[in-house]
Amino acid sequence: MADVSTLIQQQIEQLSQEYRILQDQFRLLPSKVKKKDGESDEDLILQEEESRGNRIQGLLENLIQFALPPSKEVQLAEIQRDEKVRLAEIAKAEKNHQIVTAKDEKIRLAILANEGEDRKLKIANDEKIRLAELVKEEKIRLAELARKEKVQLCKLAQKEKIRLAELANESQQRQKDEKLTLAELAKDGKVRLEELKLDETRFVEGARKELDIRLAELEMPIKRLYATRDATIEDHKSSEKKILAILKHIELVTEMTHRFKGKASNENHNSSHGVESMGSPPDYGFSDIETIVQLVERLSNLLAHGKGSVDSTLTIKDREKTTTAAPVATESEEVAENETPGAKSTEFPDDTSEPSTPDECPEGLLGEVIRW
Repeated sequence: MADVSTLIQQQIEQLSQEYRILQDQFRLLPSKVKKKDGESDEDLILQEEESRGNRIQGLLENLIQFALPPSKEVQLAEIQRDEKVRLAEIAKAEKNHQIVTAKDEKIRLAILANEGEDRKLKIANDEKIRLAELVKEEKIRLAELARKEKVQLCKLAQKEKIRLAELANESQQRQKDEKLTLAELAKDGKVRLEELKLDETRFVEGARKELDIRLAELEMPIKRLYATRDATIEDHKSSEKKILAILKHIELVTEMTHRFKGKASNENHNSSHGVESMGSPPDYGFSDIETIVQLVERLSNLLAHGKGSVDSTLTIKDREKTTTAAPVATESEEVAENETPGAKSTEFPDDTSEPSTPDECPEGLLGEVIRW
């Protein structure tokens, strides 16, 4: 009960303090509250007194409640409140402990961090020192290797110089030998060239002499060939005249043959009707009409191709009449023809004679044969 009375006394003192504070606030209210539009000073005072009375009534109710003996509910509420206070104090103490612990942890972590930084710095310094020592050792090793490599290169260079000098000596010796060989070859070549020139000169002289002899041997046959050509041209002219005469004769014979055939048919017709015959056809020296036709064909081939001779187109009987005595070739001419290729088939055209044109050909069957 003592605790309860003490608690009530404390509540009363607290309420009295709040009451005094409220009085001071009420005393200051008229100066703070602003007057609204349409309100008088009396209305404002009434509002202030009403709010003051409500607050005093609340305080009195609280005093009456604390003055009465506490009930079980009040005691339970006080116990709960005490428990809340105790829990709050415990929580506060725990919080303070956590704060202190956190501060200690921060300090510890800071100390550890400082120690870690110091250790890292120490490790870094040790690593730098170790790397510097390694670099120094590597430089010393590389310098030693470079020195050994330089010595080895000097030895190789010296050996290479000796080898190049030997190669140069060998090359000079080879060049000397080649020069001597070339000189000997040039000497032999000159001798061989002189021999070839002499042989060529001898061959040319022998060939020239043989050619002169050959030309001298061919000179007479060539002269005879030119003479034979002139004679042959004259023979060709006379043969052309004979051919023209024969063609005219053939034309006349052909016309007479056609007339004879017509008369024969008429005589047969007349004899059948009691008419006497006109007599036999004249004899022109040919056996039958087929011989005339063959003669015309041979002459046509002769004029078309220009091959063979005039005598080959005639019969044996007519050839004996029309052929003339050709000059007999001597033994030297036959030899020249055998030695000269194509001498037999060589034709010597008559440059002085003008060829006959189609306008100069005669009319009739002879003209048609010549044009064809």
